[in-house]
Amino acid sequence: MDRSNLLMIIAIVLVAILSFGCSEDGSGGKDASDAVILVDGESVTAEEVAEEEANLMQQMSGQVSREQLIQMQDGLLRIRAAGNCINRLILEREAVREGIEVSQFEVDDRLAAIIGQFQSEKAFYDQLQNSGMDKEDFMQDLERRIGVEKLFERNASVKAEDVSEEDIRGFYDNNPDKFQQSERISASHILIKVGEADSAEAKLEKRARAEMVLNMVNDGADFAEMARQYSEGPSRDRGGNLGTFGRGQMIKEFEDAAFALKPGEISGIVETSFGYHIIKSAEYFEPRVLQYEAVKENIRSYLVSLYKQRKIVEYIDKLRSESNIEYIDSTLVESGS
Repeated sequence: MDRSNLLMIIAIVLVAILSFGCSEDGSGGKDASDAVILVDGESVTAEEVAEEEANLMQQMSGQVSREQLIQMQDGLLRIRAAGNCINRLILEREAVREGIEVSQFEVDDRLAAIIGQFQSEKAFYDQLQNSGMDKEDFMQDLERRIGVEKLFERNASVKAEDVSEEDIRGFYDNNPDKFQQSERISASHILIKVGEADSAEAKLEKRARAEMVLNMVNDGADFAEMARQYSEGPSRDRGGNLGTFGRGQMIKEFEDAAFALKPGEISGIVETSFGYHIIKSAEYFEPRVLQYEAVKENIRSYLVSLYKQRKIVEYIDKLRSESNIEYIDSTLVESGS
């Protein structure tokens, strides 16, 4: 994980609109002669834009094809990176102007939440070091981000009560395809893992172990207990219970075998890239349309998020319209600027 991935973990909202990847060392630490954009006299440097472009490349690498990335590198991504740097500068300045304060407790609390997403505190700080950031820089970045979050809450907040019943019902009625639920099953499995480095002999031994477990299950042994005792998958402690899933959520070989079972049936040995599985089907659910009352609150949450994004866009556009943005490098001018 490099610096851009690390920063993505703590992204606020709207990565497409605002990214904090641009370096920040204070206006006094910049050489004005390197400026490619001036925002009310404050510099955005070529180095900052290049760094943000690299961050965007990393963020988008798993979302678009290589061909699309190459096309975007032909100026479009650099323009977007420049726009992100402008937004960052304007928003941080506005947070200061409005007197928004961020306490040390808030920063420490956010840091603890981020560290909690890693295996250990050491793993986090090792990754931080590998990303080229030190703790002080990271904490300063967190403080700025929290400040901008508070700025958005003050000027672009949307509450659940701001979304009307009419809005929710309209979304449900106008998007029927979003509420079609395909066939699903609930199932459990026992997994004997096979690794790429396993020898042919090791694979044969693991296959034999899986067959031994299958024989015990077929002879009446409790499936959940056998899973707790022999399975090497993450569902082991749940007796192999995988919950409910639909088509396309499992690896194909597993899915085909699982959906071929009737409720209560147990498969033979199913081989996938993970190893050898024994699957027990619990229940089959026919395709159905999700009823309005069942999804109403989910739609409300989605619309709150959507309306907030729109409001933030409008707020940023307003701040930009009130700023004097001068493009020294004309190739960075955004469409419509």
